[in-house]
Amino acid sequence: MTRLRQIRDQIATLGEIGEILGAMKNLALMELQKLNRLLATERHAVQTIEAAAADLVASYMDEPPEPDYLDIDLIVGTERGFCGDLNESLVAAAGKTSMEARRIVVIGGRSAALLAHTGRAAVPVAGASVAEEVERVLEKVVQELDSLQREAGGGRPLRLTAWYPDGDTGAQRERRLTPIPDLPKPSPAFPYPPVVNIAPVELFPKIVDQYLYAVLHEVLYGALLAENHRRLLHMESALNHLEENRARLRLRYNVVRQEEITEEIEVILLSAEAISADGAPIERATPTRR
Repeated sequence: MTRLRQIRDQIATLGEIGEILGAMKNLALMELQKLNRLLATERHAVQTIEAAAADLVASYMDEPPEPDYLDIDLIVGTERGFCGDLNESLVAAAGKTSMEARRIVVIGGRSAALLAHTGRAAVPVAGASVAEEVERVLEKVVQELDSLQREAGGGRPLRLTAWYPDGDTGAQRERRLTPIPDLPKPSPAFPYPPVVNIAPVELFPKIVDQYLYAVLHEVLYGALLAENHRRLLHMESALNHLEENRARLRLRYNVVRQEEITEEIEVILLSAEAISADGAPIERATPTRR
């Protein structure tokens, strides 16, 4: 009975763990649905700003200004676990570039801890666990970027490069965020230039600020989408493994139960043989009449 009780307790424990993993899987599914909608919106905003900047440059400027940039790397990892080797592969991919001379801002406690082991100095920022926390993370990132700018002299614009898991493929991606990348060569998209109320050289930095705000949203939503997709796959694998263990334990439970029943039958038979060998009749209790 002791072995049966132990196996039964193990089966019950695995069932409770399965319920927790199932709840985590459902939460990941809900986040994926939210993030897909938010990411589509931010991508559209980024494309719109890129088109406006390209039209401004093609119509009024020979090329975007190229000042002395302040190089900063932004590594977007995860705050929570249960997402496979996402953080390990992210830090490994970012470590292949020469980041020693650059300043680093790392989002997510998991990635920050891994980066600290490499000996690189970085500014850590707590990551988002759900889509509603992205605004808080973005605010903190902007504060840290502003602080790094002030430390570097204040007047140098950012050349920001992001390392993050792509929301569509889950692969690690390197992406330059600012200045606005891949602007076309001067060639107006329309026969007439856009009407602007301020000088183009003053308008372009303002467009860059708006672009940075939108593209950071896209990066953070995409990274969180990839994280939850990894977590969903991890939970499904864990649930499958757990169900295999429960099936194995149920089979073991049946085997042990059959063994104990067989032992009980053998004890009964041996007792009956012992009584027959002694020749003593088996006393039966008779009901008392009143």
